[in-house]
Amino acid sequence: MLEKIKLTYLAVSFSFVVFPLLFAEAREIRKITPPKLDVAHLGPRILCHRPMRHGSPKLNVEQRYDKVIANNYGHGGSGWTLAPGSADYVNNLLINSKCRGDLKSNTPITIIGGGVIGLFTAYDLFTKGYTNLTIVAESFDALTSHNSGGLVAPVSMDNDSEIKEYYL
Repeated sequence: MLEKIKLTYLAVSFSFVVFPLLFAEAREIRKITPPKLDVAHLGPRILCHRPMRHGSPKLNVEQRYDKVIANNYGHGGSGWTLAPGSADYVNNLLINSKCRGDLKSNTPITIIGGGVIGLFTAYDLFTKGYTNLTIVAESFDALTSHNSGGLVAPVSMDNDSEIKEYYL
């Protein structure tokens, strides 16, 4: 009886594994040469400062004296990945905020920071019809954003209920 079970098992295995391989189309085989990763084949080493807050980035709108401030900082090295989504999120908070006053398309808006977050924030406001934008930065050259290796991906902050409840 045990011999019959073994033979049945082998026959089933053959029919499901070996038999399809005998009649399968030939597959292309590519030989890959691994990259040379020793010091002689690498570019310069670049060290960048990536400030990070404890917790999530600061994404909110607040009023201080007669100014409305939209905060969008503290992404801790994830700026290129989070910039499009966080810019859209914070700009929508600003546009829909009760403290925004009479925000028109030609209202002067100043963006502090010329890195990826500041530039995406300005770009997003521009695409929403705001035309009187000023970007203020200590420098526009050799910024940390220029030396990062992140991915640009649209990210929505609306999917985090904790952030949504906290900032709305």
